[in-house]
This record gives sequence, C-alpha cells and structure tokens, in this order.
Amino acid sequence: MNIRIFAVAVAVLTASCTGAQPAAAPPPTTSSTAPPSPADLDLRAKKALAPAGAFDALGGRVERNYPGDDSEPGYEQEIVRTACGSHDLRVDSGTSVSRSRAWAGGVDLFERVHAMSDLPAAVLLTTVQRWSRLCTSYSPGGVSPLRTVVPDVSLVRPEGVDESYAYCEANNDPALVPWSCHAVLARGTLLATVTASGRSQDAALAQLTSVVPIFAESLAKG
Repeated sequence: MNIRIFAVAVAVLTASCTGAQPAAAPPPTTSSTAPPSPADLDLRAKKALAPAGAFDALGGRVERNYPGDDSEPGYEQEIVRTACGSHDLRVDSGTSVSRSRAWAGGVDLFERVHAMSDLPAAVLLTTVQRWSRLCTSYSPGGVSPLRTVVPDVSLVRPEGVDESYAYCEANNDPALVPWSCHAVLARGTLLATVTASGRSQDAALAQLTSVVPIFAESLAKG
C-alpha cells in the first residue's frame, strides 16, 4: 500500500474511534457598561465644581456650600432652573447628582453643577434657552415684584465646553441685587449653571464674562 494513503487511512480511523470532533467556536461575548452610580456621579460633580479658592485673587470667599459638608452626598435630581417663576426644570432621564457653591466679598457668584448618568447636558441647555426666550417677564411665585428677562446676551463660548448660553434678569425687588446674569455650560453629561449679580446689567454681565472661563476649566475636570 502506498505509504501516503496508509497514513491518511490511519488518521481517519483514529479520529472515528476516539470520537474526536473539531473544536467548537467560543460563544460570542457581549459587553455592557453599567450606568454610573450616584456615588460615581457625586465624584464627578465634586471635580467639576469650581474650587473654594477659585476667586481668592478677586477677593472672593466661599459664602456657602450645598451640601454644607463636603463629606455629605450630593443632592439627587435637583432643580436645574426655575422658569417663569413657577416651572421647575429637572433631569427627567436617568439619575443626576448636583453640588453648589456661592462666593461673596469681591465677587457675587453662585454655581450649581449637575452630573447626569445619560442625559446630554446640551438638551437641558436648549430647554433653558427656549424658556428664557418665551418668558421675558414674570413674578416669582405669582406674588413677588416683576422680573424682566433679557435673553441671548453676548457670551463667548469658553474653551472646554460643548455649548454655552447666557441671559440676564432685572430684579425689581428692592431686597435683591438689581441684576443677575446667568451662564449655562454644557459638556457631555455635565451641566453647570453660573449666576453673577451686580448693580446693573453691564456690571453683572462683565463679572460673569470674566469668570466663566474659570468655571469652564473646572467643568472639564469632571
């Protein structure tokens, strides 16, 4: 018998006797990423919030933190903005955690950062933008002195954010600072709302414009 034919016959016979089968392909693998936990989101909010000493050079000092103690967990599903004095805008998809800080002294500033599990911050920014254009005057709670809204004020989008928007409000309540200007900064699933107050719209907007890059730099760290 030809040696080559004999070798092939032996190999086939051996395989049939031992029941050897071709190796099965490994089962397909699926990968899934679990949504971030509230603790994960809280950590992002902490990193994204402007640090306490961010405005030391301007004479600013921290007036208040929310929550008051850094070791306390951030607030879940906090209000993003209140439009027309009565309509609360909240994160309505997934989970969100927020932290806030206010500065006084040489500045009059407030920031709130929202870290969200899946909702793009740009969606919320667009909603704030739309509300500011639709509601140009309102009375908070329906009883307070009238506030006037000035939408679409000039603000150069700072480096490190995807989108930004700004508007101002005249506070006709003598107990309040006359003007507040607000910036909304969006980066991925992080949203920062910043308020600067002053005796006039120009003063409030000038302060806001000068500090927005600092807030944007912190937001990029979240």
